[in-house]
Amino acid sequence: MIAPEAFRLGDGLVSETNGEVRIVFSAKAANCASEQTFVIGIGEGETAAKIETRIRGYARTTSKDSRAASRRWLTKALDKFSFDGVPEDLRLHYAKAVYQTLSNTKAPRGRLRHFVNYPARGVYSAEFLWDACFTNVGVEQFNRKIAEGYLLNIVENQEPDGKMPQFVCATWNRPGESQAPIIGWSAWRLHEKFGNKKLISAIYGPLCRSIEWWFKNRDQDGNGVCEIIGGLECWDDSPRFDLGRVEGVDLNAYLYREMRILAKMATILGKEKEAGAWEQRAERHAAKALSVLFDEETGLYFDRLVEQNRLHKVFTPASFIPLWTGMPVPEKTARTMIRKYLLDPERFFGKYPFPVVAYNDPNCKPGAWWRGPVWPNIAWVMVEILDAYGYDKEAKEATDRLLAMMTAADELYELYHCKTGQPLGCTGYGWTSAVFMDLARRHKEAK
Repeated sequence: MIAPEAFRLGDGLVSETNGEVRIVFSAKAANCASEQTFVIGIGEGETAAKIETRIRGYARTTSKDSRAASRRWLTKALDKFSFDGVPEDLRLHYAKAVYQTLSNTKAPRGRLRHFVNYPARGVYSAEFLWDACFTNVGVEQFNRKIAEGYLLNIVENQEPDGKMPQFVCATWNRPGESQAPIIGWSAWRLHEKFGNKKLISAIYGPLCRSIEWWFKNRDQDGNGVCEIIGGLECWDDSPRFDLGRVEGVDLNAYLYREMRILAKMATILGKEKEAGAWEQRAERHAAKALSVLFDEETGLYFDRLVEQNRLHKVFTPASFIPLWTGMPVPEKTARTMIRKYLLDPERFFGKYPFPVVAYNDPNCKPGAWWRGPVWPNIAWVMVEILDAYGYDKEAKEATDRLLAMMTAADELYELYHCKTGQPLGCTGYGWTSAVFMDLARRHKEAK
């Protein structure tokens, strides 16, 4: 059905309506013995005028041609794919994770000159900074080129002022917010695995400008500790942001790690003076941030409310991110944090471990987006912390619980209810697929 305001122009169709447009195809019975090819072009703004010309350039495509093209793409994209190291009982979900990652990958177009990462194609049709970085935890297992391209799309669309966009599309960048900086972390993982100096060279300059953007644009009170202006820059609707702008404990931990990584990148690129400067700057920043965000009463790090000038004591995994990024947290403090809070079954280490708000925190809403559920990428980070501090038994137990939660359903989901394990959100989510792939291999290694 087509809106009544629509009219025909040649062989094309132009609709002059702001309402919903539905297009239904029908065919004569006599034509059903053979395949029919339909090409639809949808344009908006400046691109609309080009649609009719582009449509006329398409040749007739058969299902045989489509299948052959799909096989060629999959063969190339799977590249180093292997089930080696993946337990038999996890291989079906592992295969689905790889398949979903490739299904969420789109060919280069417009401003995006490399393979594009959609968090969930058909649900989130743009490339998000965080999603691209976390999805690479899985993609790096089988295709270097695709993983590197995800990052290059972001840095090549950096804004003139240095901001990395929260997400990018073929024709525009989302204005306003950025997303907490983890591009350097993802790029360095790829470098350690594949040793591609060209990637480091491409990332270094944009990452330097990005760090400067954070300190210039996200330090309202001028104390040198950067701030999150709202949930779109970090954890969406988390209660962490209910009372306004915060100096984010995780944001500042990420900035510390990105500066440390810049020092390593500078060394590789022969920029020894810059390497030393980034190293010193990272250490100064860590000392400042850790002193401002530490709570003596609980022994944890919390966000600091900028306007109210006080710590915002919502118990979330963000408190532990300094341990993941390697900030110089005193060893005794770090282990007390892990034993007393992260491994406490009443707070974070229950049957479905590491909710984004502690089970017993009054702000916890177990099934409400970033207000309580288990987000697999954040849970995975907590497993990384346990590994890093030598809690091998607990890391294995957390891995087992997370894998059991994710494989209870036929498909992998975006997030999970922290009390029941019920799948929530959309299926086939990119970073869920990615961290599942990593956890599956950890599961094998732990035995």
